[in-house]
Amino acid sequence: MAEEEGFEEPLNEVLSRARPSWSVKELQTATKKLAQVGITTTSELVSSLSATEVSERLNERLKNAGLKAFSGETMGSFRKCMNLENVSLPKDKLASPKAQILDLRDENARTQVTNAAADQVRNSTFANFRKPVAPAKAKGQEIDSIPDLESLLMDLDSKTDVEVEKRCSAKGVVINDLEDPDRAEELIDRIERLDRMTASKLQQEYEQRGFAADEYMSRQELGPKVKDALYWEALNLRALQEVCMKQGLDLDMSESRDELFKFLA
Repeated sequence: MAEEEGFEEPLNEVLSRARPSWSVKELQTATKKLAQVGITTTSELVSSLSATEVSERLNERLKNAGLKAFSGETMGSFRKCMNLENVSLPKDKLASPKAQILDLRDENARTQVTNAAADQVRNSTFANFRKPVAPAKAKGQEIDSIPDLESLLMDLDSKTDVEVEKRCSAKGVVINDLEDPDRAEELIDRIERLDRMTASKLQQEYEQRGFAADEYMSRQELGPKVKDALYWEALNLRALQEVCMKQGLDLDMSESRDELFKFLA
């Protein structure tokens, strides 16, 4: 449906429509993260998704601010919701995906991408969500749709997400049970580092989280215990309540995550 004259859909409603599976807390987290890089309106989100300058693009701005970039799946949902998934840069800059990346890495080439292209993207989003017209094929030549750099980076993000899911699965970590699923890679990195720690270092990690360790416990005994402590520390309230119930603890369902974690120690 076309946007009413002078009306812009609120950013939180756009995010909810793009990612309907997100909880209220996840929507609030995403909105806060966008605000930290100066994106508080729908038009600002569109500009960051369609920016021709690499430094102005959404995930690049998040990374430069020391924040976790959105996954390829999430970026794809944003672009689809805004009708940006098929928008590409001018054809004369896109002879091939490889040439595109090389051109966009060059500052002079980036400055040659016209502002008109960005305006066309914004207009396609807010003027009845018109779909962009596909570029004409050269005479006697078959030209497939060539993704822009943002799409290529999204594909890389998607592959990274798949790898993180595989690593989490191998260690028994359920990403959807985490308080902050975006930090799953950070958690699995810490868990995997346990395999290279000495018994004394493992004991130190365990005790730092409020757990008591027998000084005579072996490395093989400490490893799984520290892994559990790291995992429990990262769980959301619902998942932590389930852990407590499996441990046979008598708990009050109104207790916070921090209180439940202390019960497990």
